[in-house]
Amino acid sequence: MGEDDEFNKTRGVAGIHYLLPFNIESRFWFDTDLGARILFEKSLELTPRLSMSGEAEYDTHEKWEGGVNLSYILTKSFSLTGKWHSEYSWGGGFNVRF
Repeated sequence: MGEDDEFNKTRGVAGIHYLLPFNIESRFWFDTDLGARILFEKSLELTPRLSMSGEAEYDTHEKWEGGVNLSYILTKSFSLTGKWHSEYSWGGGFNVRF
């Protein structure tokens, strides 16, 4: 089986999304490949313009990964954002809202 076959494969997925105490979002799902994934995510507003969020995820195929995001609102429509992810390292950019 080649790499292209992996992307063209169809599988079924079922799961739940549940809000835990302290506004921690949690998601759990499993698929027909006998895999499962659990995710926890939390957002914090540090100041009226600065916010931070973090997530941790465990996948039975990929194991642990996580990330931290920092966002600063410049105007009503634009924000600067920076992110660190355990698999992809550092990144940054703009968010545009309309």
